[in-house]
Amino acid sequence: MGRGNGGIIGPYNTTTSSASSGVWSLKEQRERKTAGEWQALKQCGIQAFVLGGGGGGAGGYTNYWGGGGGGAGAFWDVAAYTEEGVRLITVTIGAAGAGGPLGNNSNADNGSDTTVAVLSHFSVIPFFISNGGGGGGGGGGAVGSRTGGSTASSAAAAAPDTEDGLFSNVGGRGISAEQWLNGGGGGGAGGAGSNGLPAPTGTGGAGGAGKVAATFGGTYGGGGGGGCYGRHAAPASSGGSGGGGAGAANAQDGGNASGKGSGGGGGSPWGAPGSAGGNGSAGYCVIKITNIDPDTITATGSPGDGGSGIYNFASSGTLVF
Repeated sequence: MGRGNGGIIGPYNTTTSSASSGVWSLKEQRERKTAGEWQALKQCGIQAFVLGGGGGGAGGYTNYWGGGGGGAGAFWDVAAYTEEGVRLITVTIGAAGAGGPLGNNSNADNGSDTTVAVLSHFSVIPFFISNGGGGGGGGGGAVGSRTGGSTASSAAAAAPDTEDGLFSNVGGRGISAEQWLNGGGGGGAGGAGSNGLPAPTGTGGAGGAGKVAATFGGTYGGGGGGGCYGRHAAPASSGGSGGGGAGAANAQDGGNASGKGSGGGGGSPWGAPGSAGGNGSAGYCVIKITNIDPDTITATGSPGDGGSGIYNFASSGTLVF
């Protein structure tokens, strides 16, 4: 039986597998735990999905170049696991990327990362990070590219990334004919954005599809549609399922994202007042806690309560155990 932290007055405290009264250093705790002389800590079950903020759609440039659609935030499906002695879970929701203005030949703004940090009794801090979506315009956004944004703003690979439950996809390419160009659709959490169709009669590329959160339900992270050359009556390109903003046609602004973690639509140029790109939408996170009485958990940041230990974070907050 371990003995420690006593003083000149009073007996040394002892530890057992059921009680550990007194004040103990982390070193002493680890030693007692290794020896089987430390009280058992509660096993906390954690399951989640984490979605980065969506990128904005690019604005149209001059009278000829449709903007690329914004990429959705990357989607991380965190499989259920158990962590011992959880004390705090901190969720930081990624901000949306703003759409690009009319006449801007650079990328729209990227969405920001959504992060989840889990602090345990022994200071084990695993991080879950879902990258924010790339702004419409993609790889450089210079005139002549107008690629749709990727779902991960830093992603360079052309193939979908599904490692360890992390899903991200690239945007489609802008397609030109002579001086006209229709923007590519932004990548969605569940699929790549489509290439623009040949101008001047085609449309911008459709945004990539969102992804279904299998455990929690709902579809999230649609890519924004690409904007098209604006002097012909082409239909607007669709945003991806899950709330991607529509790509504009006929010299209109790109549509704002309507679903969580989704990309904004690209603008369609041909003079004022149209051609600005649509705004992306903020990220999202849902966490399910098991094996712990919800009445002992204090939530900050007003996460919506999905019942049965499920917490919906549309804005940043914490779970305190």
